[in-house]
Amino acid sequence: CEDGGGLVMSWAPGRMAVTMPPEAGIRIFGHGGYKSFHIQTHYSNPNGDSGMRDSSGFRLFHTTRLRAHDIGVIQIGDPLLFLGLGGAQLARGWSKHAFECQGLTDEFAVPEVRVYMRFLHMHAKGERMVTRQLRGGAVVRTDSAEVYDFDQSGGLDPLSTGAGWTVRKGDSFEVECYYHTGEGRGRTEFGLGSDDEMCIDYLFYYPLQPLAMQGSCAVLFGDGEYLGESFLSSAEEAGRTFGLACNRTEPPAEPEAGTAARVRWSWLAIASAMLLVVIRAQAPP
Repeated sequence: CEDGGGLVMSWAPGRMAVTMPPEAGIRIFGHGGYKSFHIQTHYSNPNGDSGMRDSSGFRLFHTTRLRAHDIGVIQIGDPLLFLGLGGAQLARGWSKHAFECQGLTDEFAVPEVRVYMRFLHMHAKGERMVTRQLRGGAVVRTDSAEVYDFDQSGGLDPLSTGAGWTVRKGDSFEVECYYHTGEGRGRTEFGLGSDDEMCIDYLFYYPLQPLAMQGSCAVLFGDGEYLGESFLSSAEEAGRTFGLACNRTEPPAEPEAGTAARVRWSWLAIASAMLLVVIRAQAPP
């Protein structure tokens, strides 16, 4: 049942309930639909405390009325933790890691897709995150989390997302993640742990496209490329432009009838760093 599976939805501290657009949804069961759910939860218990209980959960609202489009996810930056493979560590003070994604959108079967939501994700050392969309080598869109705060919103959807935008076949992306570490003991590595770091931008779009690696633009394993690390002397060199980032805090509108119309998260914060909902599907006949 694992053929054709991939990341469908994710959660991090501060993330609000998620509502699909009325014209799109996640196809479940039936011809070409997902057959099962694989829920992965990451915990942080650095002191090794015993007796802790998890009361996390989620609700999936569904309908038998099929919507017009299937939803997919594009992951850019470092989705498969290339930096973690070699045990890369953050430099002391301020630093920047940059990634590029070229070639992924060449696989589109349609001229363009529409992004309706995004999920900028780093961990506690993350300070700023910038994604640029390029077309023919020229920047056509820039989105950012100017002051990133993992405790406030570990999955930040910038105000600039608005009602969404289009990604055309042939477009490419650049992702920059800025970090700051103190002078204390220990070094921060890249990995899955809460004390590790990440640099991933999740783009939720429709209609679903037949992309390699389930839309993961990964370094080494996909169309991603690591552009390197830069060392900054101060916060000023991070290039922040204030007032451009805002977490989506208003309650979502009630969904109209459709496919998998709504996913609502309700969690007690038992230090769970990130929850990835991975749905495994049988390959369509």
